[in-house]
Amino acid sequence: MSSDTARIDNSKRNIKFATIFQLSSAVLGFVERYFFILCLSSEYLGLKGLITSILMVLSITEFGISSSLAFYLYAPLVNKDTEKIKSLNQYIRKIYHQITLIVLFLGLAFLPFIPSVANTTHIAPYEIRLYFLIYLLGTVAYLLNSWHAIIIQADQKQYITTTIISVAQMAQLLVQIAILLLTKNFYLYAGAYALSNGTRYLVARSKAFSMFPYLKGSKAKILDSKFTNEIHKNIKALIIHRMGFSITMAIECILLASMLGAATLGCFTNYQLVILGLATGIAILQKSFESSIGNLCTTEAPSYCYAWFNKINHVFSLGVGYCIILLIISFSTFFSLVYASAEIFPFKTTFLICMTQYLVYKRMIATVYESAYGIFYQDRFKPILQTLLSIVFSFLLCRYYGAAGIFAGIIISELLTSTWIEPYMVHKYGFHESMKPYWIDFIKNFSLLIISSLCAHYIMGTLHLSPFFTFLAGVAVATISYVLVMFLFFPQNAKRIFQWILRIKPSESSNIHDIFSANLVSETKKRRAHLTKAKNLIKKKKELFETRENPKKDT
Repeated sequence: MSSDTARIDNSKRNIKFATIFQLSSAVLGFVERYFFILCLSSEYLGLKGLITSILMVLSITEFGISSSLAFYLYAPLVNKDTEKIKSLNQYIRKIYHQITLIVLFLGLAFLPFIPSVANTTHIAPYEIRLYFLIYLLGTVAYLLNSWHAIIIQADQKQYITTTIISVAQMAQLLVQIAILLLTKNFYLYAGAYALSNGTRYLVARSKAFSMFPYLKGSKAKILDSKFTNEIHKNIKALIIHRMGFSITMAIECILLASMLGAATLGCFTNYQLVILGLATGIAILQKSFESSIGNLCTTEAPSYCYAWFNKINHVFSLGVGYCIILLIISFSTFFSLVYASAEIFPFKTTFLICMTQYLVYKRMIATVYESAYGIFYQDRFKPILQTLLSIVFSFLLCRYYGAAGIFAGIIISELLTSTWIEPYMVHKYGFHESMKPYWIDFIKNFSLLIISSLCAHYIMGTLHLSPFFTFLAGVAVATISYVLVMFLFFPQNAKRIFQWILRIKPSESSNIHDIFSANLVSETKKRRAHLTKAKNLIKKKKELFETRENPKKDT
């Protein structure tokens, strides 16, 4: 089996498991949220969202470790260098234990200030502190054991950790639903989260040791200082990246709670549930092929990786755009249908919420390639600038435009920084290629989403149906608008989609995969042939050089 085939098979398997479990978790998540709203007040919903956001900020150090260390595991796993793998695994364990202590200390230091940030009226301060403490212990339990999953992911077996984590999460949601119905006790509800976080990664630990038995009970060599210094440099840079992202995401909840009240934050958490469901699905999808891309960038030439990047980024952008337009058009109707008593933001706020997510997802493939090439240090100051811009713009605009101003500020900071810096870095330091194709594709996809969203919103404004049929009509109108507008920017893709749906030319469109990747096969073969020819030429020159340097002696 060729390396390309193995990578594709691993990615397909990872994506299949991720899709199945993510859909199951999403359905259970909506059911759990329904019973949460039914059994507890909106203030508890807002408090839960605030605690989750704060703990996400406190755990920013962990976000840099997993991606950075996975990068250093790609080559040893390809070369089957067990000693290097054992040394890296030992190093990962040491770092994670240190991070756990840091997060615990920061969480306890922040504990006295939680009630003033929460801004609640019916929940006592001591209760808020106790809820936060339970969630903090759950985060600590996660950090103590989550590092075992890194080597499984780096070995392109993401579906294993996906299965373990998703099954545990679904069990957690079922237990929390039972607790809400039987007791309506938020203490027990939070305790179920903490217990689930600890047990799911203990199972991952057992699986890692069964897959790599040489990791268990054997001493490893200490990594040399030069190598660890390089790792530390990249980890620090990536921590800054994740810090900027986490703080930007947390700003939404903190400003909504402190300036507009916990009830407004509770309204946003309804939107956040769907957003986090989509984000988790996309993140799992990203993780499904992240290790395969890491393997690709480790073993193949930059030009070959660049060809794959353009194809993957194009398909990914179209898929993300379609998901976002569905959210823009169907968000309000969906909440009216599922949560009859839930508060709903106006369309402009909903639109801005969705656009913040689009800009984050749009650059996700560039971020994956950055990690695959180990490009962490070069743009280390970008997240600091983005965070400062986000705080300033969101705070100022919130005073004049309310919730919509917060999300508008985040969009402005995103456009001024991450939208162009991360793709620029991977093109400059990874591919050594021009960004022109990337920007053409970006402008087309962005215009496609804006125009199709406005068209669909206008059409939906003319319809007067019941919530259920309005929701169905919204999905249909969003889909048709997106595909029709696609004819303006990507006529070939739109044409092939219609051919596949209507089966006009079955031979050309029998597989949805062929819509976007038919040309990649021939392009891949051409590049393979070119690389083989170049390698043969280098080999011949090397043999000729050795012949001249070592002439045969007369016998």
